[in-house]
Amino acid sequence: MFKKNKKFIKFNKGFTFLEVMVVVVIIAILAGAWFFTGKGHVKVAMTNEGRALIDKIVAQEKIYRVQKSAFFLTKEGSTYKKIDSSKELKIDTLQNKYFKTFKVVENADKKGIQVIVYPADDDADLSGVSLTGIYKLDSDEINYVEVL
Repeated sequence: MFKKNKKFIKFNKGFTFLEVMVVVVIIAILAGAWFFTGKGHVKVAMTNEGRALIDKIVAQEKIYRVQKSAFFLTKEGSTYKKIDSSKELKIDTLQNKYFKTFKVVENADKKGIQVIVYPADDDADLSGVSLTGIYKLDSDEINYVEVL
């Protein structure tokens, strides 16, 4: 008795505007949460890389001191300079992501060294960032000072 008129049967294909907007809002919330938590992870990774480099330099300095009875200092004349590698210490920082140069300075009391690591000079995002490791012979431990 009742016949379906094929002209009036409508097939809904696709998504409604509301469904699309809900998905966009969910993606925006997830992206925002990732952005703010990701920043903290970058600082942790940067600090870990800097500390690992300082530990490696101090370990090599200990060996150098036993062999040569003095620390290897990055001194040129009366000033200390930044270097990116050292054949004496067998250190190469070129594979590092954040910290590319370092400087080894003698402590004021002449009983230890300070190792300061720096990012690449052309990295504007990390300008002013440094990490210092202070090693003293009497305590045989490294104290870290971070400028992030």
